[in-house]
Amino acid sequence: MQPEEPDDLLPLLLEICEDYFAHAGPIGHREVDALLRARDITGGPGWLIDMLALTRRRLQDGTQTLAH
Repeated sequence: MQPEEPDDLLPLLLEICEDYFAHAGPIGHREVDALLRARDITGGPGWLIDMLALTRRRLQDGTQTLAH
């Protein structure tokens, strides 16, 4: 899938990351969990996968998100 416009690149990158982390093995999940915990995020790899998917869907639907 080739992006048609530059704005199409971000949802594609989010989808690639989502797929990668969803299929990563236990070692990869532990490394991601350590990175998240270093940033005081305790949701684990599942949280990251969910946030990647949610952000991608919001971008595709044109919904704005507010980051705090």
